[in-house]
Amino acid sequence: MYFLKANGRIEEYKASHLDTTVWRNKLAYNEPYISYYYQHPAYKDYPVVGMSLEQAKAYANWLTEIFALKDDDVEIEFSIPTKVEWMRAARGERASVYPWGGPYMRNSKGLYLANFKTIDASSEHYNTSTEEYEIRNQGLNQNDGGFITTPVGSY
Repeated sequence: MYFLKANGRIEEYKASHLDTTVWRNKLAYNEPYISYYYQHPAYKDYPVVGMSLEQAKAYANWLTEIFALKDDDVEIEFSIPTKVEWMRAARGERASVYPWGGPYMRNSKGLYLANFKTIDASSEHYNTSTEEYEIRNQGLNQNDGGFITTPVGSY
């Protein structure tokens, strides 16, 4: 974004702003993330949240452009994964239950191998006053060590 703004590519700069409202949730107070997730340096190693497909493609194109500017002899084209590539990455090589190939969520030391939230049928609750389903006791099931996203490379 800094590159686009500094080089006068204002329309691209405006289109690259991420949707921070994805943090809004009726069941949790996440308002600080709307303001700080992309602004505070503490989150510099955290994954991107709220990026559209168009923004991801624009980033890949920009990265290709940057590499071309750095070295004319190197031809690298960045792209986002195709649906087939994404599914293979999600499933792993052997299409097992977990992409890391094993049948367990934890390693031999008892540590989780991914950031996820375990929510099952016992977490669901029908609120008769709002006439909507809600997730309750979610905090009790958040035992992977991350309350939101976790830094890249954590698992």
